[in-house]
Amino acid sequence: MSSAVQHIDLNRELSSLSKDIIRSLIYSNVFNYPLTCKEIWMNSALPEVAVQDVSMTLEELTSQGLIIPFGDFYFLPHQDNSIIERRVNGNKLADKHLPIAFRMSRFIASFPFVRGICLSGSISKGFMDSDSDIDYFIVTQPGRLWITRTLLILFKKIFLLNSKKYFCMNYFVDTEHLQIPDKNIFTAKELYSLIPTYSKEIHHRILLENGWAQDYFPNSIYTPNPQVIERSVVFKSWMEQLFSGKLTDALDSFCMRGTERFWNYKFRKQVKGLSSIRCQKSVSKFHPKSFEPKILETFRRDIAEYEIIYKVNLQA
Repeated sequence: MSSAVQHIDLNRELSSLSKDIIRSLIYSNVFNYPLTCKEIWMNSALPEVAVQDVSMTLEELTSQGLIIPFGDFYFLPHQDNSIIERRVNGNKLADKHLPIAFRMSRFIASFPFVRGICLSGSISKGFMDSDSDIDYFIVTQPGRLWITRTLLILFKKIFLLNSKKYFCMNYFVDTEHLQIPDKNIFTAKELYSLIPTYSKEIHHRILLENGWAQDYFPNSIYTPNPQVIERSVVFKSWMEQLFSGKLTDALDSFCMRGTERFWNYKFRKQVKGLSSIRCQKSVSKFHPKSFEPKILETFRRDIAEYEIIYKVNLQA
């Protein structure tokens, strides 16, 4: 945060809702993403708060100089209102890429043992920039995750020349392991922003298995997606029959061990101890740049800096 921001001395403690709103804006600030009143309400960790209460509290915080309004958006005092134009342009770009994401999802759904697909990452938040990829969260049949992943990666490398712009698949789980172990605000936001593109039932199960995330976003609203694919192509079942039996079990394990050896070699200085890289029979998580821990650390640091600058306590 800029040291040029004026220090404001408050003589009273902030309300729980005021703290909650500021924390929401600090988190969104990590992504340079201003929020509307409704979005702030949806991001609130307070389960019984009304949109009207959020609106009134936003006015109070504005009058105190703790947040800045601009049109329908709110952001922190040290931010420039150019982030609004960035957000609007990013929203438009995400809308432009959604049809591509659905077409690619239909294609991915045709691969053997794929049981569910959701859009994740920035596009699932309704935002993309020129460097953004289309990320997919893929659910597979148990015992076939690594065969499925290998087939998809081979297709990307051979036919897409390893381009991940529209075909980025960094997270796979199987249908018996839908609960995500990383219980924090970042993961909760990812879960509640998933856009199902193949199998509503699988998406519903993901949310049920991760009920803990509701503690972070109890007001989050899921809007049903009418474009969700419910049936895959006919030849998929033939392919799955081809890849069946004990030989296929061994092949799945072989694919996992091969991937693990490759990751350990290529990212040998990063892999050990990272929660952002997982190579297990039921999960493949590959984020070697450790985006999640960096976001969480930046969030904690920005809260501490805000408390110092504005002499407030933002702890719940």
